[in-house]
Amino acid sequence: FPSHDNKIIKKWQAVKEYGYVQELSKITGKSATTISRVVSGKQGTTPEVLIQIQTFLKEKEKVNKSLMLDQD
Repeated sequence: FPSHDNKIIKKWQAVKEYGYVQELSKITGKSATTISRVVSGKQGTTPEVLIQIQTFLKEKEKVNKSLMLDQD
């Protein structure tokens, strides 16, 4: 990975923390093992998969913010 990808990957630790590996596996068509290795920085992937992961996490972030606002 280029160095900027390493910064992005650090943000992706939420994928494992929140159990999103299976969900991302279905979205990307990649195995759960592959997704786990990609978000851990142990394996590279295609730009398309990187964009799918990034988009997924942005959507999850929006949902989480929305839920937090609903609680106020």
